[in-house]
Amino acid sequence: TTDDSLKHAWDNVNLTYTFQWGDGQSTGPLTGSNFDAAHKNMSLNQTHVYARFGTNYKLNISATDSAGNVGWLNRTMVIQANTTAHPDLSIIPGSLVITPSSPEEGSQVRFDVNFTNAKGKAAATNLKLQFSMVVSGKDTNQSFTGVRWLDPNGNPITTLAAGANATVEFLWTAPSVGNKSITIKVWDGDEPDAWITSANQQTSSLAVKEAGWKLWAIVGGGLFIVVGLPLIYYAVRKVRAGEWTLRRKRGEGEEDEEEEEEDEDEEDRGGKKRL
Repeated sequence: TTDDSLKHAWDNVNLTYTFQWGDGQSTGPLTGSNFDAAHKNMSLNQTHVYARFGTNYKLNISATDSAGNVGWLNRTMVIQANTTAHPDLSIIPGSLVITPSSPEEGSQVRFDVNFTNAKGKAAATNLKLQFSMVVSGKDTNQSFTGVRWLDPNGNPITTLAAGANATVEFLWTAPSVGNKSITIKVWDGDEPDAWITSANQQTSSLAVKEAGWKLWAIVGGGLFIVVGLPLIYYAVRKVRAGEWTLRRKRGEGEEDEEEEEEDEDEEDRGGKKRL
């Protein structure tokens, strides 16, 4: 530090220093008692341990003289991740299985993809899954259900050890008809951002077919137009021309009256015979 009040470099004992590390912690204020008076032209050395990796720590070191004037140094600190303190997941290439491979719209589709945690890393304890599809030229996250994390024997897991493999399985409802571009992403919540790369993703495509019932609906509609409508038109013409008579269903009362009339007719005929 240089200052008008300093006759010699070691006169910085007359200044007060504060270190703000950018992670919410600070050191200081430090005064002359923090220096080794036996060494001239010495530097004020401080050590700080960052508990978490990051690329945007704002370091601020300030020096204040006895009159309250302040000088400072600002610097952005990039703290690299400890290579053995975090998991490092990646999808095993070619392991994606889609069932059925050509689903019908509105049907349920199952996805299975295998992944691994690199050797020499920490265990993965916060497994994450993202499923997206290209919609209007943009990757759009999709809703999915039935997520299961499984070991090679098909047993459910919540933790994946270093050097071990696993499978994630989930269900998705197929959207409208057409060719779909989909992406599956697997990572761990404690995995450094710089480690989450294309190796964590599997991109594929699938063709969604028209639902089978629609074909039968189209066939049925065609038959109705070709056969049904002409028959209806023919029947209406016959009725209007008086060639066909629509019979009305008789009620119980009408049936009783007809039976009584038939009885009376029989009695009349019987009486005439007696005469």
